[in-house]
Amino acid sequence: MAERTPPVWGTPDSRPSPATATVQDRPREQQVRWQHNPRGIAPRVMSPDLLRRQAKVAMVVNLIVLFCAFGLCSAPGAYLAVRARDLAHQDPVRAQRRLMWSWLLLASNLLLYVLLALVIGIVVLSIIFR
Repeated sequence: MAERTPPVWGTPDSRPSPATATVQDRPREQQVRWQHNPRGIAPRVMSPDLLRRQAKVAMVVNLIVLFCAFGLCSAPGAYLAVRARDLAHQDPVRAQRRLMWSWLLLASNLLLYVLLALVIGIVVLSIIFR
């Protein structure tokens, strides 16, 4: 039986199977994706122009809530929206993540207002029906 020579890198025999492949065995563009997303699913990234528009809307809404309703969580939300707007063309994935956190901070601010209204309502009802 003839002894088999080791395959040269790049030939089909030299590649590890997908089940046993590590991050270093993958091409460079897949290494970056796998480091940030272990499931291997490419994230859906919005276009930079759409990111900038949505970041401006998030910034305006957060600032309105901050100044008109004294929303404490809206200040960091507005800051994250500004940073998302600035990062839209250089790094759309990070910009999209910051935009998501900006909207989540606004939602948490609104949730705090709902809880505050619920507590005030319970206190008022307990005073009325004493």
